[in-house]
Amino acid sequence: MGNSHIHLHHPSALRRRKLQSQRGFSLIELIVVVIIIAVLAVIAIPSISKRMRDRRTSELAQRVSQTYRDARMRAMGRGGAVMVRYTTGSGAGQLTTLEGVVGTSGTCAELPSNGCNRNWNAADSRQLASLNVDASGEYANMKVTMNDPTNNGVSSMDVCYTPLGRTFVRYTAGGNFVQLTGVPWANVARYNGSNPVGLQRHVVILPNGTSRLGL
Repeated sequence: MGNSHIHLHHPSALRRRKLQSQRGFSLIELIVVVIIIAVLAVIAIPSISKRMRDRRTSELAQRVSQTYRDARMRAMGRGGAVMVRYTTGSGAGQLTTLEGVVGTSGTCAELPSNGCNRNWNAADSRQLASLNVDASGEYANMKVTMNDPTNNGVSSMDVCYTPLGRTFVRYTAGGNFVQLTGVPWANVARYNGSNPVGLQRHVVILPNGTSRLGL
């Protein structure tokens, strides 16, 4: 019967062999990975920044469109005339939504007024909402400009909605309203000085009073 030999291995030797079989990354390899990640980040940052700026442009255009839609729905829901006034404001554009009311003397409750040809000054109307691009930090360097149906830029435009869903327009604050038959539109863009840059969005106001983003 042959001799049998039992080889005993010290635990520390087994541990060393196990560690050798599980080799990790060297310092040089880690540095190379970090450099690659940094280079990819630098390449991606301009594209990401541009997308974020374009997203702000789209967001502002949607707010402009929503302003007109809300005014139309309120006029029909409340039974009173509602007007959206566009002015250039401090240069970047401003939209103010006003509701015509009667009873502003304080002796009786204010009630909606259903006519567009009325006095729309502060004493005879209620301000419902305001979108001032100049005062909105998230829309820095952006402008909302307005154009009439003949594509001429205007510095003022009032769009009035009646409870029956009719839409009237005027391009001077003191003028008479006429029924909207053309398609005025707003241009929303970011500017570098006086030049628009990046994505531009159009908001069209249709003769039936609805508004939507243009193609």
